[in-house]
Amino acid sequence: MSSRKLGALIAAPLITIIVLTGCVQGGNQTPGPGPSSPTSTSAPQDPTASPNPDDGLGAVETGAVLTDEQVAALRGIMDDGMTVYTLPNGDRLLVRANEPLPPAVQADAEAKADALPISGGDSIDAQLGTIKGGESVASQISVSTGKRVVVITSGTIVFAAEGYAGFGWLAAGIQNPARTTGGVPGGLKPHGADRAAVIAEVEALIAAKPDAANWVIVVQG
Repeated sequence: MSSRKLGALIAAPLITIIVLTGCVQGGNQTPGPGPSSPTSTSAPQDPTASPNPDDGLGAVETGAVLTDEQVAALRGIMDDGMTVYTLPNGDRLLVRANEPLPPAVQADAEAKADALPISGGDSIDAQLGTIKGGESVASQISVSTGKRVVVITSGTIVFAAEGYAGFGWLAAGIQNPARTTGGVPGGLKPHGADRAAVIAEVEALIAAKPDAANWVIVVQG
């Protein structure tokens, strides 16, 4: 092989060198065996297989108490579909956004709602206290569970456009587009004097959403 050809081969990419180093001079001669390719020590990968999104946590049931190692693995993969919820007793439970809350987590969320002060009076400021309290708990539970949370609280409700003022129930974390009185963008929050009716209204709104499985309702006792 001429020095010019040899120089061209050296300048070529490495894969080309591996393929062509078995050549001998003479165009009609059969190439001899070239050097064996490096043997990979890793197992062959299935190109159709999807990577495991939960790093081995797929077998762990929702609501299970997690070990330190499992908590570290979960926080390491930063998967929005799974979160760690810490109970007041220190237990850390696995929560999945598309599955119902574990009973212990649901109970803790309801305890947080029950701890909200019940506003009195019939002023707009009193109503804002009812709304802000519910929204605060809804946001806290949402961050801790990865779920969309509606908190139904009791207290002062004043909707002058509807001619209603007094004690009632109000859902924080969701709006009803059908409640157009007052021209509030997105509709008013579900509310009323009947607790069961407000719960049913919220349930119907959530059931119509494409991500209904990601929602949870927390009701103040």
